[in-house]
Amino acid sequence: MCEFLSWVKQGKKVYFLTKTQIDSPQGEALKRRFTGEGELLGHAAIRAYYEIDTGDDKECTDFETPKNFPDVIVAAIKRGDFRGMGTPRELLNPLSYAHIPDVEKADAVWEKAYADWEKAYADRKKADADWEKAYADWKKVDADREKAYAVWEKVDADWKKAYADWVKAYADRKKADADWVKADADRKKADADREKAISPFFWDLFAIPENRSEAWR
Repeated sequence: MCEFLSWVKQGKKVYFLTKTQIDSPQGEALKRRFTGEGELLGHAAIRAYYEIDTGDDKECTDFETPKNFPDVIVAAIKRGDFRGMGTPRELLNPLSYAHIPDVEKADAVWEKAYADWEKAYADRKKADADWEKAYADWKKVDADREKAYAVWEKVDADWKKAYADWVKAYADRKKADADWVKADADRKKADADREKAISPFFWDLFAIPENRSEAWR
């Protein structure tokens, strides 16, 4: 998945997609082809639109300064060519957000959903690591069980305990995975709600130079 904003650099040329291109007849074909989250913003979609297969894939999500982007993209940002594709927080000064209804509520919901998603993802990774360790322990004990059949009763007890630990770790892993899936869905919804709250006003505000963050005036 690619993030906003991506481009392909081929020598001195810079290839990227704007809202106008995405909404064009050629762009509509891209929409049907690149249906995954963020795919339409990515390098594959750019290459498909321009029919190129060389060049370097570039991507930057840090909008603190225009220096992070090629001049042609900076000019496109200032023209508002990316309206409807993203709402980078750094493009507006903090006072400008006061003109957007419900932005604080949308931000709060998004921040909580994102924090929940991060925690669920961390829990899922830990549960996955625990599961892998428990599985490795069980496999080792199972190997010992095969080798030491003469002391089968003791090894079998160890095996049963390791297996029970693995079953528990597997259940914990499945629960953590389900929690992460839910948190990820909540994060995506919060992303969409935030975008919906900001989009109608963002580029109109950005069109006024004094509303922009210092670096983008």
